[in-house]
Amino acid sequence: MSMDATYETLDKVWKITCKTLLGDEIGELKQYDKWLSEYVEPVKQKKSTVSGKNVYFAVPYYCEDGKFVSLDEIDFNKRFSPLDINEIKDIDSIADAFRERFQYCGNVVLGNSKNIGESSNIQNSHYVYKSDYVYGCEYVAYSSHVKNCKYVFTTNSDCGSDFLIRCLEGFNGHRSFETWTCFNCSDCYCSFGARGSQNVMFSFNTDTKSFVIGNLELGKDKFLQIKNKLVEQIRDELEDKKYLPSVIDMATEPGKKARIELDFENCDEKKNLETIENVFRKTSKTILGKELTDLDRYDRWLTKHIPPVQKAKSCVSNSTLFKSSNYPLSVLPGDRLVKEHEARKIATITKLDETDLESFESIKSSLWKIAFFISEFRLGENNNVFESALSNSSVNCCRGCVYNDSKNSAYCFWPRNSEYMFGSQLTVESSLGIKCYNSLKLSRGFEVDSCSNCSDIYYSHNCENVQDSMFCFNVKNMRHGIGNAVYALDKYKQTKTAILEQIINELEDKKDLKWDIFNIGCE
Repeated sequence: MSMDATYETLDKVWKITCKTLLGDEIGELKQYDKWLSEYVEPVKQKKSTVSGKNVYFAVPYYCEDGKFVSLDEIDFNKRFSPLDINEIKDIDSIADAFRERFQYCGNVVLGNSKNIGESSNIQNSHYVYKSDYVYGCEYVAYSSHVKNCKYVFTTNSDCGSDFLIRCLEGFNGHRSFETWTCFNCSDCYCSFGARGSQNVMFSFNTDTKSFVIGNLELGKDKFLQIKNKLVEQIRDELEDKKYLPSVIDMATEPGKKARIELDFENCDEKKNLETIENVFRKTSKTILGKELTDLDRYDRWLTKHIPPVQKAKSCVSNSTLFKSSNYPLSVLPGDRLVKEHEARKIATITKLDETDLESFESIKSSLWKIAFFISEFRLGENNNVFESALSNSSVNCCRGCVYNDSKNSAYCFWPRNSEYMFGSQLTVESSLGIKCYNSLKLSRGFEVDSCSNCSDIYYSHNCENVQDSMFCFNVKNMRHGIGNAVYALDKYKQTKTAILEQIINELEDKKDLKWDIFNIGCE
């Protein structure tokens, strides 16, 4: 199916979704391109060095003057003759010798996927447009990091949801519009931080509530009466202006802030850094052959290409809290941040008056009275997790924006079911990795991007089932490879020993490295 036909189908689904949420259609999907793109990082576009066609990338870090290729242009079975071992004695000589082989792969569409446009890192999905990291979804546009979703437009970091428009950082949401960090909710509009709630509008941090507007609980009939009026006004403004302010913008009127008359204890998290420090030493010994000590000295290197966590203070208790620097949560206003338990308590006492609910305009001008934002979430059971914005069922993890079912890790962004990961991002079911990105079932990796089912691999990109290899790009089923060429075991070990010695010496001396997986392919 052509891109035009894919877009035409998505336009029809857009109109169905608008009718479901707003009571009627509001026009063509293309009319809302700017508004729907506002809070999602755009997919990156490059030109293929093979064909000149457009190639789309989910990963933003590849160097501008690198070489790029579409997944469908790669010959994964291509092999090269090995160079003399003296020609690849260090990383500089390797970068020069193999630069033509270092091509970054985009247009990554895998599994049973069809009708994909201007997107990458898509798996088992259908009808996807201007999106990335989409798994098991249907009818998705302007979205990122979504799994098992359908009929979603502008959705970020979500799972198991349907019929959403501009719903960010949630899961298991249904029939909702302009919500942020709402979990297990349905029929929610212009709200933040709701949990287990239904039929909620213009509210903040409600917990298992129903028929609420402006944190004010109403009878079902009255709620529906006011909701119908407000939805009509929202629809009219959106149709007229092709834009609606976010709930963040609505709620943060300059110079206005609610006064809270409650006592909150300072409850900074306890931390045991020594445990994680010991894990870092063992992980570096396993991967690099020598222990690196004092984790904090490597923070600049470990946070390179990783959204760092930012320190802040609760505006009601002065407790330390942490905020994601990753878009869109980076826009949360620093002077209205609170701990989660503080937010839930505040939500029970700060409410709009019924007179504030007379119109969409009166609500927008009143939301500042109840607007407080949670920047830290703890889901499930967590132990020794600190200096992290979001953690779900994790142990011994710190200084990262998101940890999900992970252990013994630091300076990471969103490892899932992974352990012993440092300075890594979006690794799934992986173990023992330093500076590893966007990879699945990786074991013992260093400077690895977009690889799956690989082990003991260094400076490699888009590899599958590759073991004991270095500087390999776009290959499958290889062992003892260097630059996509297979070497005798003794020659491979000789080169690996020299490379690891260079890495350790440079890290110990500078606490940083000249070469990483994202610049090794630069001119």
